[in-house]
Amino acid sequence: MTKLTQHFTLEEFHSPRDPNPIPGWAIARLRSVARALEVIRLRFPGRALRITSGFRPEWLQRQVNPKVTNSQHSAATAADFVVDGISPTELWRTIRLLIVLGKLPRIKGLGWYGPQVGPPKRHVHGDERGTKGLVTWSNVAGAPPGPKVMPTFQVRGEAAIYIQVGRTLHKVEDARQLGTLRRLRWAGPKGSQRVLANRRALAAERAKLAA
Repeated sequence: MTKLTQHFTLEEFHSPRDPNPIPGWAIARLRSVARALEVIRLRFPGRALRITSGFRPEWLQRQVNPKVTNSQHSAATAADFVVDGISPTELWRTIRLLIVLGKLPRIKGLGWYGPQVGPPKRHVHGDERGTKGLVTWSNVAGAPPGPKVMPTFQVRGEAAIYIQVGRTLHKVEDARQLGTLRRLRWAGPKGSQRVLANRRALAAERAKLAA
């Protein structure tokens, strides 16, 4: 096996429908995608992040989706993936938050494929296309829910804010990042924040969300 990063191999990006090995020019690009997946994986400790589709040569892309002629999968800059036990909506929101926080600067394409597609295709798509801004889309109009009010927590006496996305609390320490989040309404309106007495209470909140 060819290791791209600590937890991802080149073989995970290879389609079982492709009889040929992944070409050499694609390896560096896929390694960059794998690094982004490592960042996402860290947000879901104890859960496996599985790549459902990686590199597709152009002939295979024409079979999978002939309407898309410039697929990022064929450019070796994309992956479709799932996290065990996490819904596509929660996964999408978490990645969106990571992008806002600057943790995934190379991810410029983010797609959501929900339950209407059927269990085999419930996944999130991420890619490193060359656009300046983020491009998002969904297989269902109006989904997933865009930036919305999220519960926030703060430990008394500490400056950091914890934003709840699904079953995960994300720590935000930089005031400039928090300003961006508020403009997008991630942090919620005034009064939605709960102030916890101490870090033990924060640990209890984490345990409750993980249960």
